Amino acid sequence: MPNLIINNFSPGMNTLFDQRVLAPNGSEGDAESPWIENMDITGKGSVVTAPGYSLVSSGAGLTGGTKNLLSYEKDDSTKYLVIAHDDKYYSITPSSATWSLIGDYGTAATNVGGVVFKGLSGIRRAILGNDNSTDLFSKWDGTTLSNVMSLKSTCTMTIATPAVVTATAHGLSVNDPIKFSTTGVLPAGVSAGIIYYVISTGLTADQFQFSLTAGGAAVNTSGTQSGTHSLYTQRATPNSPIMEVFMGRLFVAKGATLYYTDTEDESDFDGGGVVGFNDIITGLKVQGESLLVFTKREAYAIQFYYNDSFFLSTPLKKPYKAASGCVSHKTATSVYNDTYYLSTDGVQRFGADAQFIGQNLRVNSLSWKINPSVTGTGVNPTYLDRSCGIYFNKKYYLALPSGTDFYNSRAYVYNYDYDSWTVRTGIFPSNFAIMPDSSNKDELYFASQLSPDLYKFTTATFDYNGAGYSRKYQTKIFTMGDPMRSKLWRYIDLRGSMFMNTVFYVAVTVDGQTKTYKVDSNNLERSFSGGFYGDDYLGDVYFGGQAIDEFRRYGVRIPFTVDIKEGRELQIMIYNSEAGQPWSVDYMNIAFDYNDAVKIPTQFQTANLI
Repeated sequence: MPNLIINNFSPGMNTLFDQRVLAPNGSEGDAESPWIENMDITGKGSVVTAPGYSLVSSGAGLTGGTKNLLSYEKDDSTKYLVIAHDDKYYSITPSSATWSLIGDYGTAATNVGGVVFKGLSGIRRAILGNDNSTDLFSKWDGTTLSNVMSLKSTCTMTIATPAVVTATAHGLSVNDPIKFSTTGVLPAGVSAGIIYYVISTGLTADQFQFSLTAGGAAVNTSGTQSGTHSLYTQRATPNSPIMEVFMGRLFVAKGATLYYTDTEDESDFDGGGVVGFNDIITGLKVQGESLLVFTKREAYAIQFYYNDSFFLSTPLKKPYKAASGCVSHKTATSVYNDTYYLSTDGVQRFGADAQFIGQNLRVNSLSWKINPSVTGTGVNPTYLDRSCGIYFNKKYYLALPSGTDFYNSRAYVYNYDYDSWTVRTGIFPSNFAIMPDSSNKDELYFASQLSPDLYKFTTATFDYNGAGYSRKYQTKIFTMGDPMRSKLWRYIDLRGSMFMNTVFYVAVTVDGQTKTYKVDSNNLERSFSGGFYGDDYLGDVYFGGQAIDEFRRYGVRIPFTVDIKEGRELQIMIYNSEAGQPWSVDYMNIAFDYNDAVKIPTQFQTANLI
């Protein structure tokens, strides 16, 4: 009686190939799967229920989903998560989960982004932008939300009713926000750093009047003034959710143009410059000595060089481009020497570990085994620009709109150690973020794209904020090397571990007919003394490992009933969904015999002799 034995499930998911040709294809071997849902892969090659998440807090009185989540560490002792919801920013800290209002950024945008940048006065600030051209590009230092404005030019100001500002070729329009600074004293009625707005009255190419509110009454000035006045404008600052920090400069992509500041000054775009590209920029990420610049179809690189006096040059394009673009800036994530990101061809791996050649640029597919799930009809291209990703604890999480969904409905998880994929369902992130807890241990958060809620992944509890969630492991379709020949199926042996209260199910399908079996505490293995074996324990004696203490070993033999005892093809689904009932599988043995006669399937007809 032949047996097929599987004791390594680490190859993970494969949705590219037909389920009949997945591994293993011999009497034993490593197992690929067409579907592994809310399960993790362990160091010993088993599959185990992935821990769930808990609700951290909700925005009181708010409705609708969040738009972004950003981790902001101002210094070693001051940490925040910045949450974008509707047209406002909120924050929480490790010690207070209550949503604290930061401020309003304008009109609610579709895509919101941000970075942390050490700029003026050596202060690390959260730089916050979005894709609404009428909104303000903002910065937050943990206390005050203000506009990022760039120096436009010097100007003069009359002491009059109303005041008139002269700035040659200022380029301003009605309702543009502005502010002033001076080396001396501004006239009475005007304060440095206060946001004012250009009004229509008196607006010419070189002059304008201004108000404290958009469309409001003109400001009057009086008294005396001295020094040189400077005009700062929002118009000189690009507002965009796509930004990155590189070589002490803030880079912001808007349209086909890449803007950058002077070093360590988020307000000085005039002291920086621009680099133009041939297509709309969709993503930025630092990779070693280069800044990767992605369009939807291609990837470029920006580099700095030093002169003989070790002064930085202006950013220069590298003479190379790769035909692999990025569809969402928030999926681009640094992983050691690589950058992972989502393209129209799936998840790509860009970096030194991907064997740089030529001009030190090379792209390899990371998701080729699951590309049908993350490309083409497997995703909704209309909302793909809202996908997001993060690398945490040796896993890359990629959340995207699956099928026809308008929100990030599935999160595919790449396990770095085992080069394999699984999928998480029941989480709908607008973005992920990592924030240390009060003991400085990093924790993974996500903000919901469907509701004003912030969640945190757990490490040892198996529920979704108290509720159950689907856990599934599906095998390949076994033909035992001969799809035409009928088999006599004997039994299936399963071994693994589970909590004492766990109940899970095994659905066995032979040629389209399914029978379902239950596994519970009656199947737990007992020692001679009547106790239970643990994954890492024998009774109360620890003998090494990393499994959760509550896991106990089980072993079960599943017989085939008469109506599924014979057939050509076999598939097994192991599943449950109840809260707090995890399980694992680390061994599977399928016993069978080949029937003597070759059974010709009904869809095959005898060919006519000619």
